[in-house]
Amino acid sequence: MSFLEKQIESLDEARANYFELLHTFSQTEGIWKPSKDEWSAAEITEHLFWAELGISNHMWKQFSDMREGLTGPKNSSTNEGLSFDDILRLHEPYSVEAPKQTLPRIKGPLAFWMSVLGGLRSAYHRLELDITYDEAKCMAFTHQVFGELDYHQTLDFLAYHINRHKDQAQRLIERL
Repeated sequence: MSFLEKQIESLDEARANYFELLHTFSQTEGIWKPSKDEWSAAEITEHLFWAELGISNHMWKQFSDMREGLTGPKNSSTNEGLSFDDILRLHEPYSVEAPKQTLPRIKGPLAFWMSVLGGLRSAYHRLELDITYDEAKCMAFTHQVFGELDYHQTLDFLAYHINRHKDQAQRLIERL
């Protein structure tokens, strides 16, 4: 078992469950917005893509910089040793505005956004092969609410984020 296997399996499962739900949408339903201020299923998925792309890129930059000696390993001080569930409990209740760079902006069909979101999966599986136990405990990403997260916590956050938006997509189905 690798050092990130459990977290990557949870992320894969969250993505698979989200995609299973999205397969119930027709092309027209996938771009339907209940109101101008609410996202369609395609826009939710576009948001997930931009968020995950940015976070995975940051994780890889941190990892590469550690390996190249450009930065030293940095333990996530405030969250060190905590599970992501523990971190969530510490910050309840919380409210998060999606960062500007993760907002839907290109639009397009749901099938496209599902495809590109699914394509990000390989980045984690490659990281899983390369990272050591000590590196996985280092800071990977800083979240605007949850603070500095290590590689385990960041992957758990990504699974949580998908599940949170899966609930949002489920509510769209109920309103169709």
